[in-house]
Amino acid sequence: MQLPAPWVIRAVQELYAATAPGVDNGTFYGPRFAMWGPPAATPCAPWVKHESANRTLWTASEEATGVRWPEPLGD
Repeated sequence: MQLPAPWVIRAVQELYAATAPGVDNGTFYGPRFAMWGPPAATPCAPWVKHESANRTLWTASEEATGVRWPEPLGD
């Protein structure tokens, strides 16, 4: 049996997170068993929700690229 290409597996996770009914905004969806398995809500690393670090990185990225995005409208 041939396994699907890695990009196909990754696409399934992203499509699920973007289109499945009942997914929650701000929740990470990935392989159920960390590296393999069907899409599922998966715990994310603690630093992912570190607001001041995220803001610093976002600002540095905007400055480096010269691209500014409007503030999000909220969840």
